[in-house]
Amino acid sequence: MKNLEIYASPVSGVKMIYIIDRDNHKSVQIGNILFLIAESNYTKMQLEGDKTITITRSLCELEKRLNEHGFFRCHYSYLVNIKRIESFCRKTKIINLPGHKIPVSRSKCHDIFIFLSESGIKETKNHDGLINSSTD
Repeated sequence: MKNLEIYASPVSGVKMIYIIDRDNHKSVQIGNILFLIAESNYTKMQLEGDKTITITRSLCELEKRLNEHGFFRCHYSYLVNIKRIESFCRKTKIINLPGHKIPVSRSKCHDIFIFLSESGIKETKNHDGLINSSTD
């Protein structure tokens, strides 16, 4: 495999990302990734359960690979898994993921709504200004 490859597990069919980083080889289920954050020439991958992996790939490179798998660049430094979004607050421009609050740049606010609707996520507005995402 290449240094960064997306594949379906032969046993379960679950989408995985395979990373070769220096001497480390890692396979991560794409659905377990909450978000990615750029940190200089590295990218920190935040997984569910407060686990993180730091890899020597740019966020731009990972964005190219993960866009077609439900990830959205909501900010210069953040790439989020759209399926893991719990809510989005228009007023504060914050995406809520399990245990994390991610900023949304002003220029991406409209795009996040388009991306949510294209992903089949319904939006409902409640009294506190939050857009709660849910799929049926």
